[in-house]
Amino acid sequence: GKFKPRRYCKYQKWEKNWSLLKRNGVYYLIYSANHFRSQDYAVGYATATSPLGPWKKYDGNPILCRDKDVAARLVGTGHGAPFLCRDGSYKYIYHAHSSVNRVEPRTSYLNDLIFGDDGVISIVGNVIKPVVESSE
Repeated sequence: GKFKPRRYCKYQKWEKNWSLLKRNGVYYLIYSANHFRSQDYAVGYATATSPLGPWKKYDGNPILCRDKDVAARLVGTGHGAPFLCRDGSYKYIYHAHSSVNRVEPRTSYLNDLIFGDDGVISIVGNVIKPVVESSE
């Protein structure tokens, strides 16, 4: 099916930076939407039973954006990727803006990514922030 952009979380009309996962026979296309310079840059997903679609966007999108508690007041959350940990759990790494006043330099953050019993993806837990080491 045709993947049509939809506005949510004050999104603009584009999706980018997608990742594809397959779990329990379902394909998950996790993507970022909005321009990366927007404070509303965010993450959503769509599902399909084939990598060729048709794709159905999750009605609860976005799963990560500045309006969600899990974002811990970060803005511009997007451009990420899920990964599988040795213990079988998933994490999601993504960029966020330097501050509410500056985009650059963007920094990477981590959260837990979980699949509910109904197959719904959630980004949860405390944000794992980078550690800044002193040069002293």
